[in-house]
Amino acid sequence: MARGPELCGVSLMRLTCVAGILALLFWSERIVVFMNVEQDNIHQEHATQGAKTILPKYGLTVDSEKNDLPTEAAGTKMRAKKLGKIPVVRATINSDDANSEKSVPQKTPKDGYDNLSRAAYYQRRKEKVNPHDFHYIIKEEKFCEKLSEPPYLLVLICSYHDREYSRLAVRETWGSVSQTQSWVDGRPLKQAVKILFFVGTHIVSSWNKKIAHESQIHSDIILEDYTESPFNASIKTIGAFKWAAAFCPQAKYVLKVEEDVFIDIPKVLDILSHSNTMYGARHAKFSVQRNGQWAVPYSVFPFETFPPFLGGPAYAMSLDLAKRVYEASEYFPMIVLEDAYVTGVLREVVGAEIKQFEEFGNWGSRQPSSCEVAHGKVIAGNRLEADDMLFLWEDLKDSHLREKCG
Repeated sequence: MARGPELCGVSLMRLTCVAGILALLFWSERIVVFMNVEQDNIHQEHATQGAKTILPKYGLTVDSEKNDLPTEAAGTKMRAKKLGKIPVVRATINSDDANSEKSVPQKTPKDGYDNLSRAAYYQRRKEKVNPHDFHYIIKEEKFCEKLSEPPYLLVLICSYHDREYSRLAVRETWGSVSQTQSWVDGRPLKQAVKILFFVGTHIVSSWNKKIAHESQIHSDIILEDYTESPFNASIKTIGAFKWAAAFCPQAKYVLKVEEDVFIDIPKVLDILSHSNTMYGARHAKFSVQRNGQWAVPYSVFPFETFPPFLGGPAYAMSLDLAKRVYEASEYFPMIVLEDAYVTGVLREVVGAEIKQFEEFGNWGSRQPSSCEVAHGKVIAGNRLEADDMLFLWEDLKDSHLREKCG
């Protein structure tokens, strides 16, 4: 069989193949980098486009030339930089390492916990094990003092820096009751209601500046100096309870809400009646995860299921109860699953009850329709982007909507 030319005893055809493979590897690496950069650019472009669909209606614009919305990639790069005075919270889990073997909490032996009763577990520790010793960078301590009438219901909205348009949508829709004290159909509210947004400190300083600017305009944002992260949701809620107890003690009830949730405020006011009760959508026999990024070690919670708790999108309780929950949290180990921790574990610690309302929905609920809201089937509906919330509000302005819905 004829053979092709050789160089140093090696077929030139083979050398050509090897060179081709090396070139492919060289360029494929650069293509992947290029694709990642492009993906970040697309993400940033989508964020800006989303803003453009909402802001013009309210006389606001996005500077497309500067387009300085930090991307997720920018935040990832910043993690390696010095955080200065921003504390990295005990409960924060590094999402970059979430899938690495070291970061996955190993299942510890149950020795020493087998005979522990739930009643014994729910007793407060003798000393503080989880002090909420963070500081408010934006405090708004005079928020309730300046009101002509103290709020009966104080709505605590847990938010993130880059959700500016969701906050805008809340202010323009159901959260507008904070200014008008009336519902979409013109009905005056039975009791006074005010809303506030709560955020942590972002590791990208430009986001904190944006929040400060937004706060100057609306005076409805509380910024605390724990590190912003989904894994610090429990800290955020406890911080909101602490603020309410300290700076708005005149309030009777609090409603904790996520920013993508639509609230039927009149229906919430109708159900509030007991000081030692939490109101929301009940979950029972929820299994505790021992591995993965939401893992809870046996040393923190030794049982296989959480006590009954309320779904995280929205739940309500008296301010007195919220204060007791905050105080108890400092003497109890923190759990990253905010709703299970606050309305399950800490509820058991303070001896509060649950009142079930399916209309509150839960994390698995689909986005509510305007007909469902009009017919009173929804108290809290989640999974709404800013546009969705604005469209829903416009639908509810139709006085014939219930007739059209059938």
